[in-house]
Amino acid sequence: MMKFDGNLVWKQATATMAVHRDLVLALAGVFFFLPSFALIMLIKQPQMAPGGTPEQMMKVLEPFFASAAPWFLLASIIQSVGQVTLLQLFGSAGRSTVGQALRAGLSALPTYIAMQLITGFLMTMVLFLVVGIASLISPVLGVALGIYAACQAFGRFVAGGAVVVLEREKNPFAALLEAVALSRGNGFRIGNFLFLLATATFFLLMVLTFLVGIAAALALGEGRTADIVAGFFSSVATAVAVSYFAAIIVAIYRQLRGNSPEQAGRPFD
Repeated sequence: MMKFDGNLVWKQATATMAVHRDLVLALAGVFFFLPSFALIMLIKQPQMAPGGTPEQMMKVLEPFFASAAPWFLLASIIQSVGQVTLLQLFGSAGRSTVGQALRAGLSALPTYIAMQLITGFLMTMVLFLVVGIASLISPVLGVALGIYAACQAFGRFVAGGAVVVLEREKNPFAALLEAVALSRGNGFRIGNFLFLLATATFFLLMVLTFLVGIAAALALGEGRTADIVAGFFSSVATAVAVSYFAAIIVAIYRQLRGNSPEQAGRPFD
């Protein structure tokens, strides 16, 4: 049985990003950066009173999410189009043009979104269950173990997106079962890799956002302009992270399939 190698996945994902750098910049700008930055520009964040109770916070957040939900949904759909397009582009090993990758991605979009919803539901259930149990000992421990357990669960499903896009699987449940079969014997290693990746990405984005926010506030003062500048850099960082993750998914799929980069992905009919 092949042993999962996270270091090799990272090297292949980095090489893939370098090869497709110009195309990734264009696609990430349209599908990831613009929706994220548009939300920052169009939606005013709710103002929380210091020291407010959870009930007071919910009274502020409920109307905010109710009014912003359609915009978040639209942004999620646009970003999903970008994700499936990148999966096809990366998985075809250079055989797809951007137009072909976009068409293939759009044809896989309904199944991909359905699969993401199923995966998100399962991961949320695992997260809440572990957090609820472990929080009886310590709330901090509960959150940490909950995130770790969710990453372990996702490790079994992570190749599902590539199965949908590259293998043209139309059934989201079949795609998830195939992903579980591919990860068999390596699920624990993949989960650990994803947990380390998620932790490093979270802290890196948090530090960068914090530093840019401070720099913008010092240079521009408190206000909307500083928020826009900070939001701009936050959207750029998020777009890069999401693009890298698409390359990582394809690299994981290739390794689990035992394919070389040249063999991965189906050619177009």
